[in-house]
Amino acid sequence: MEEWEELLGQPPRDLNLLGLLNLAHLAAGAQLRGLQSEPYPSSGHESDRREEMLQDIQRAQTEAQQREDAMIDALARIASHVEGNDPYACENSLLDELSNTWKKLTARVRNQLLASEQMHRIHDFAAPGKIIDALATAFELQLQHSVMAGLFDFLKYRQLKSLVAPQEWKDVERREKPLWKPGERVDKYTLGTMRLILRHPQVEIGEFFTQYGLDRGAIVEATEAVYQHRNPAVHGHGFDIGTVGQIRKDWFSWKNRVGGIYSVFFRSGDRI
Repeated sequence: MEEWEELLGQPPRDLNLLGLLNLAHLAAGAQLRGLQSEPYPSSGHESDRREEMLQDIQRAQTEAQQREDAMIDALARIASHVEGNDPYACENSLLDELSNTWKKLTARVRNQLLASEQMHRIHDFAAPGKIIDALATAFELQLQHSVMAGLFDFLKYRQLKSLVAPQEWKDVERREKPLWKPGERVDKYTLGTMRLILRHPQVEIGEFFTQYGLDRGAIVEATEAVYQHRNPAVHGHGFDIGTVGQIRKDWFSWKNRVGGIYSVFFRSGDRI
């Protein structure tokens, strides 16, 4: 792989590796067949000449076989590097993990999950926290789209002026700023602020979840589970590849739900 990158740069993502292997095999076979010996007269001089020719052919055959083997080995190394992180392979893996939930996620969410899967497949990935960061960002984006956008519209419709954190809450960073007010864009809200809004005792919030048939308890609990690891992941603290693998496994099978932690946004949260 290093030799390929040094001479030719990064291999293209759509490289047809099986086709190249087959082409290399056919080319080497044709070269060997072209070197096959033809009959020669059996006189002494011609016999020596024929012996030399046969030796040349044998050397050429050996060299051709060595070149073919080296090419196959190189392409096999490239295949293991490229195909392991191939977007189609990653998408199929995520489809197996998340089942029908995968198809319900937005395109931006799926892109974040694909990026996380590609990083997860890199052996000894140097920044494992980035894997959790991408998974958490995917959750955050789907929360904005599937829950918060509708909730904000509902609060505006009910003519709520603002939403302020209760004084007894100890985990509010900016008390001088309302958690929500009409006209603010949902994509500007972070996971931390959304988790405070979701658990707020305002009556209208409970009415929204009841009216739209969403499981508020599951969404709040899932949001807390993601938030617990989100900030450490963003700042790159306290993660190794084993810890990341366990968190990823827990989120993909969260509460034994088909679709894992991402299934809480949809009514059909089937159990495994």
